This record gives sequence, C-alpha cells and structure tokens, in this order.
Amino acid sequence: MFNTNLNNQFSYNINAVSGTLRKSHPKSKICVRTIEKDSYVFLDKSPRLNGSYESKEIVVLQIMLTGENKCLVEYVNKSDFVESEQDANH
Repeated sequence: MFNTNLNNQFSYNINAVSGTLRKSHPKSKICVRTIEKDSYVFLDKSPRLNGSYESKEIVVLQIMLTGENKCLVEYVNKSDFVESEQDANH
C-alpha cells in the first residue's frame, strides 16, 4: 500500500584545520597566503613574500593548510634568522 523504502544519499565535504600553529621564533611573523602555482613564498632558492627582488629573503618556519586553497605561513627575515643562529652558536 505505502512504499516504506527510503533512498537518502548525503554527501558531506568538511574542511577542518587540525593542530596548532605556534610562534617558534621571537622575530617571526604569520601571514595568510593563497597556494598558487607562482607563489614566491615557496621558492626553493630564495623565498620572498612577493616577486620583487628588492623584497627581503625569508625563511619559512612552518606552514599550516587551512582549506579554500589557503595556508598560514610563519616566516622570519633571513637576516634575523642567521643572526639568531649565530647567537645560539656562541
């Protein structure tokens, strides 16, 4: 008499961040970057915040994916990083 069969199909897509990004260097900064093909932050030889060669070279300390093709990046200027490494060795 009544059709009691239910055919429900649900699709869930959850983007979640797991973990904690904790500042690991006293002079470091954290920024949000879009993950792109030509992102200067991820250059192997000389990572920078932008494509200008006048911009300071940076050292990327941590990266956390946040979804929506974005990530949090903790970075420090290379000169500050080298200075702190030299202080630690003395």
